[in-house]
Amino acid sequence: MSLSCWILTFNRPAALNRQIAAFGRWTGVKIFSNHPEIQLTSEHADFHKAGDLPILYNSLSDPEATSYCARSWNNIFLKGFKDQDEMICVQDDTQINDWERFRDLILANKDRYDLIWGPGGDQFFYMKKKVLQTVGWFDERYLGCYCGDADWLKRIWQQYDRTKLSVYETHDWGFVHNDIGLGRFIPTHIQSKAIDANYVNQHHEIEQVVGVNTNRILEHSQAFYCSKWGHMLNGTGPISQNRFGSDGSLIAEIDWYPWFTQKYLK
Repeated sequence: MSLSCWILTFNRPAALNRQIAAFGRWTGVKIFSNHPEIQLTSEHADFHKAGDLPILYNSLSDPEATSYCARSWNNIFLKGFKDQDEMICVQDDTQINDWERFRDLILANKDRYDLIWGPGGDQFFYMKKKVLQTVGWFDERYLGCYCGDADWLKRIWQQYDRTKLSVYETHDWGFVHNDIGLGRFIPTHIQSKAIDANYVNQHHEIEQVVGVNTNRILEHSQAFYCSKWGHMLNGTGPISQNRFGSDGSLIAEIDWYPWFTQKYLK
């Protein structure tokens, strides 16, 4: 069975179609949409009609809804790991430069590593099912698209075999470990993402609803991270360093989907 690539999309059609073109040549592309409408090029629409481009929709999505990354990734895990042991996860606005060399890089390293991550949070990662079996789900107590990626990566770092991890993370909480060179192919500047005329990233989307200076979604997620790990996420150094006296979370993890855990992860 071919390697699957799950694209998480937020109603950014130009970026989505660019992503389908980049990954469709060498993976089985599947789309998980946080918006009830998908706009495909005529070529990609034909793929979809032929059954070669499955689209799954967030059942809670609404044209006015804001994003919820932790729950979205967990939904993708539910759909993808029923019958496969590995997958690529990528957000729609992640630009891939030189897709052929990028393909070769991932294919050359995916048997060596169980997680390949970077370079800007959960914008791209390759993972094996055994990571989910060991570490568990994204924590859905992080709302919007704030802090959940850092939390999940921190848990992986603490609980998983580090020789099987390749991380290149450029956030101020990030770190580099067994880097394979993702940064050569995935830019993080805003110009690489904003190819849609009305581009709005997930953080700005939420700020448009709750305000920049009164962003209770961000405040909640930052406060929860602090309660869980004993320190603020930003401004405290790499999450790979244990400088706060705790080797694990101060708050118990939740098995968000126990039916799936019991049947597909045991």
